[in-house]
Parts: sequence; structure tokens; C-alpha cells
Amino acid sequence: MDPRTYIRILQQVEPLKNYTRHSWTSQGRHESVADHSWNLCFMAMLLKDELPDVNMDKVLRMCVIHDIGEAFTGDVPSFNKTPADEELETKRLQAWVDSLPEPVRSEFAALYAEMDALETMEAKVYKALDNMEAVSQHNQADIATWIPLEYELNQTYGADKAQCHPWLAKLRQELRKDSQEKIAKANAVQSQTTDLYLKEANAEDWLNEYEFLQAIPADENGFENSCHGMTPEQFRAEALPQMTAWAKEEQMPKGFVPQTTFFLWKGNRIVGMFKVRHYLNDALRNGAGHIGFSIAPEYRGSGYAKAGLRLALNELKKVAPAEETHAYLSCNIDNPASLAVQISCGGIVHHRDETHQYVRILL
Repeated sequence: MDPRTYIRILQQVEPLKNYTRHSWTSQGRHESVADHSWNLCFMAMLLKDELPDVNMDKVLRMCVIHDIGEAFTGDVPSFNKTPADEELETKRLQAWVDSLPEPVRSEFAALYAEMDALETMEAKVYKALDNMEAVSQHNQADIATWIPLEYELNQTYGADKAQCHPWLAKLRQELRKDSQEKIAKANAVQSQTTDLYLKEANAEDWLNEYEFLQAIPADENGFENSCHGMTPEQFRAEALPQMTAWAKEEQMPKGFVPQTTFFLWKGNRIVGMFKVRHYLNDALRNGAGHIGFSIAPEYRGSGYAKAGLRLALNELKKVAPAEETHAYLSCNIDNPASLAVQISCGGIVHHRDETHQYVRILL
């Protein structure tokens, strides 16, 4: 194979890095076909000692090339794939294989034929791992990225393929346990957050608001709390009136945008705080965005941030300009908990820099 042909082949499969799959990563982006293929290869590589009677080098080669057809068609989720989709991918993949120089063409053609037949142990192991990689990735992603049918599908997908080897059958059982635990945890969180509600900052609740703000540091992960360390008298006489006034544009300082401060209540306790900015100026559009939030330390990890952010997004819809299609949010690069909350509410990581991740949520 001459160098120019080698480069051409690399260029032909490069779209696998660009085409995304239905699955999401733990950090809130769609995984690419290449992401899936790499993880599948890693799964196969780790099993050489567990499956000594299987030619894992051949399995690894199968994993490397198994989704190359999607470089020419993109990915279609298994539950949406039609016979016509299968036929198109097969046709384009075959044309690509036929264009390859020998001996690569013959090697790839033989591997694809073996994979399609699913008769050898190597082909069966590759296919079982391919299915289980998708389940494993779903288990690592936020459950908010699952669609309704996946609550059942992720417990059964690939179970029949895993029966080809006892070790793989055990792996499938463990993945099912992970899916079930994830579903149970999500259900428990939902039941704990049904009685949460947002309430604007107001003078009647000033003592509850003051006590909450003293539990939140002055600057924690980018959330600024200028009320921390104030005396009760200062908060009631100065900070609270300013907080309520800033919800009205005519009372905002020049260069600022109106911001409504909401406290998140559970029963008669304040458990969180959400700042909702009505629209964005250039600084906010390239920085903090529409919504900032913090949850009291003792209530973190209980699903309150996710529930509160959904409520705050509803409030933003009431005040945002009609042409604003997305909510802008951000978080520190080293604050995965905040990012997970934003992703669980439909957020997509738009871009990153050295200090922050910037998220967009469709309104």
C-alpha cells in the first residue's frame, strides 16, 4: 500500500469521529461512533485472559472495523433502524471494501462475512460486547438522557448475545443490576422532590432567607453570595430590598440586567437559591448566563438542584425575550456536579475554556 492510498483510507473513515450516536457521555455530550468503537475495542482487549479459548486478536480486529459502514451513512439507533437503512449501509460498506488494495480488501471482506454469519465464537463475542458497550454507556450517562423505551431496553438489550459465554453472561447480569439501581435511584429522587417550589425573595421570609445565605460561602464554585457574613440587620435593611428591587428593570444599575432571586423551598425550609436573569448582555452571554444556583450543603445529592433548575427554567420562559431559544448556563471546569444537573435538565455542553464549561438548554 502506497502512502497516498493509506492517507485516502484514513480520510474515508474520519467521519466516524464526527457522526454521533444516540448515547451520551457522563460529561454531557453525544458520543461519536468513534467513541463507541474505541470503548468496544478496550472491552475486548481486557478479556484476553478471561476468554482464553477465543482468538481475542481477531475479536479486536472485528471491533475496530464493525461500524465503518456508518462513516458513509451516519448512525441509526437499533430501535429505529429499518431494512432499508441496513441495505444502504451494507451497499456502501461493500463498495468501500471493494475499493481497498490487497491484501486489506480480502482480510476485511473475510472479517465482515464472519461477523455477519455470527457462527464462530469470535463473531459471537464481538457482537455480545457491541451490545453491552451501549448498555454500559447508558448506565454511565445521566438517566435524563434516556428515552422512555430504554428503561426496559437497557435491562434486556444484548442478553441473548451474551449467552455465548458464561463470563459474558455474568457481565450482562451485572450491567442489568447497574441499570436497575440507576432507575431505582431516579425514582427515589423524584419522590423526594415532588413538594419543592420556588418563591421570590420577600420581606416576610427574611429570617429564613438570611439563615440560608449564611450557610452558602461568599464565592463557591463561581456562585457569588454577597450576603454571606452580613448581620441580620444589614440583610433586612440593605441586601433584601436591593434583591427584590433588582427584579425590576427600572431599578437596575446601568449595565446590569434585571434578575429575580428565587429561594427553593421544601415545606417550611429553604434548601436552595436560584438567580434568574431576564435577558443577556454580552458579558452574561459569554459568561454566567441566565441562571445561577446553589443548594444548601446538607441537601446536596438529593435531586433538589435538578428539580429546582427545572422550576427556574420555567420562570425564565416567562420573562425571556421571545427570540431567545436557549437558556445559557455555565459552571467551573472542576464542578462536575453542577454540570450533571444542567445536563439532566436537557443541557448540552456548547463549548469549554480553561476555567469553565458553557451549557445550552432549549427553552
